[in-house]
Amino acid sequence: MQSVQTGVIFTTMIEREITGRLATLLGQYPFVTVTGPRQSGKTTLCRATFPHLNYANLEAPDQRDFAESDPRGFLAQLGEGSIIDEVQHVPALLSYLQVIADESGRNGLFVLTGSEQFSLSRAISQSLAGRTALLRLLPFSLAERQRTGASDAIDDIIYTGFYPRVLDHGLDPRQALGDYFETYVERDVRRLGEIRNLSGFRRFVRLCAGRVGQLVNLSSLGSDAGVSHTTAREWLTVLEASYVVFQLPPFHANIRKRLVKSPKLYFYDVGLASYLIGIQSADQVTTHPLRGSLFENLVVAEAVKHRFNRGRDFNLSFFRDSRGLECDLLYDTGSGIHAIEIKSGATVASDYFTSLNRVAELLPAISHRTVVYGGTTRQPRGDSEAILLSALSATLERAGLDIGVVTVVAAPCRAVVSLIGLADHAGATSMADRRDALAGAAELTLAVERTVSTPDIVQESVGTVGFLRVSPNMVNVVPGRVDMTVEVRSTQNEALIWAMEEIERSLRDISARRGLRSTLEWSHREEPALVPPDMQDVVA
Repeated sequence: MQSVQTGVIFTTMIEREITGRLATLLGQYPFVTVTGPRQSGKTTLCRATFPHLNYANLEAPDQRDFAESDPRGFLAQLGEGSIIDEVQHVPALLSYLQVIADESGRNGLFVLTGSEQFSLSRAISQSLAGRTALLRLLPFSLAERQRTGASDAIDDIIYTGFYPRVLDHGLDPRQALGDYFETYVERDVRRLGEIRNLSGFRRFVRLCAGRVGQLVNLSSLGSDAGVSHTTAREWLTVLEASYVVFQLPPFHANIRKRLVKSPKLYFYDVGLASYLIGIQSADQVTTHPLRGSLFENLVVAEAVKHRFNRGRDFNLSFFRDSRGLECDLLYDTGSGIHAIEIKSGATVASDYFTSLNRVAELLPAISHRTVVYGGTTRQPRGDSEAILLSALSATLERAGLDIGVVTVVAAPCRAVVSLIGLADHAGATSMADRRDALAGAAELTLAVERTVSTPDIVQESVGTVGFLRVSPNMVNVVPGRVDMTVEVRSTQNEALIWAMEEIERSLRDISARRGLRSTLEWSHREEPALVPPDMQDVVA
C-alpha cells in the first residue's frame, strides 16, 4: 500500500495573491488545475490553502509507477478531496478523474498541479474540459516579494528576481538561478523537446535573454545559435511550454496604419534573464546596457502576474507601427485600454509622454495613460501620470475598476464570516460537510460579485454612490468549515450600509438553503481613510 501525506500546515508561507481565487474556484468546479514554472510555489500554495486534503506527488517514482500501473487503486487510496502534484507525468490519470467527476456530480474533488502548460492543457482539453478551472501561478509579484523583506531597489530586484526559494532562504541569486537553469535543461528539456544538442540549446536560451523586449526574429536567433529557423521555433516553444519565456502579441486594429506583426519576447522571471546574460551583481545592473530592457521585462511580467493572480486571461499587447511609433504595453481592462510606457530612468522627461499621447490619438479605446519609471515620486501630467514601480499593481486595479481618484472614503467595514457544515450523528465531519461549506462560500462570493459589485444594481438601490468596493476572500479552509473576510469600502455611508445588509441577507439565504450554520461579525474602523489602503501610493 502506498503512503499518502496529509495535514501539512505551512506557518511561514508568504500569502499569495491568488489564494482566494483558488479556494473559491474549488467550490465551483470538480477540479482546479494550477500550472506554472517549477519552484513558483504551486505545491506550497495548494497544501497551505487546503491543509486537510490528501497529497500525492507524481514526481516521486513510486507514486508515478503506482498511478500508471493501477490508476483506480491509486485514486481510491487518495479518496475524494486530494491534491495531485505534477499530474502531467501520468496524463492517462485524467480520464479516470473524469469518470469520478461525472459519477459523483460534485465540486471540490481534486486540486491538480503541473509545470508544463502545453502538454497539460492538451490532456485537460481531452478529458476534463468544462470540469476544471485553470489557474497559472508565477513566481512572486512585487507585493509578495516585498513581504519577504527583500530589497525594493530596482537593481536588486532585476538581479535577484522573484523565485520564492531564492527570496525565502536568502540564497545567492547567481548560484541558485544557475542551479535552476541547469536542472531545467537536464530534466525538463530532455523530456519536453527530446533535444539532444543541449549545449546549442543553452546558447539559444542565453541569446533569448539578450533580446528581452525585442521583436521575435527566429531567423536571427537561429543563425546566431547555429541552428535552423525551424529548430529555433521548436526550442522557443519548449521555453514557452515550461514557463521560461512568453511572447507579447502586437495590437491589431482597423486603423490606417501599418502595424508590426511580430510579437516581443520576455522572460517570466527577470532574475533568470539577468543571470543568463552574465550579470554577476546588483551593482553591475546599474551600468549594464540592457538595464532598460530588463526593467521593461520586469514591468510587463508584473502586469501578467496581476492578471493571472486574479484568474484572468493574458489579454495584453503592445503597439508599434512601421514608422516606429510605439507603446510598450496595452492592458485591456474590459471597459477600455490602459496604455503604459516603460522608462527605467529616475527622472521624468517630457518626451516620456510623447509616444503615449500620439498612440492615444490613434486608439480611441485608450482610457488611461501611464508611464512607469524608475523614480520615487508620482507625477501627474495632464491626462497622463508617471508612477513608480511599486504603484503598478494598484494603478492597474484602479484602471480595471475605472473609479478615478478617490479623495474621501467612509470608514471601511470588515466582516469575518464562517460557514460550517452540520456534523453527522457521530459528531464527525463528513466529506459532504466539507463540500457544502466550500460551495456555500463560493456562492456567497458570487452573490456579492453579482449584486453588490454590479453598478446598475447599486445605482438603482441607493442612487449615486461614487466609489464602492466589496472584496470577499476565503482565508481558511478546514474540514467542514470555511472562514472568509468581506471588506466593504465606499465614499458614502448609505452605500456602505446597503452593501452590509445585502451581504447579511445573502448569507442567511445560502445557509438556509444548504443546511449550514454561519456566523458573521462586522468590525468598523473609527476614522475614515483618505483613500483605500491598497491605493494610497496611487493618489498620494
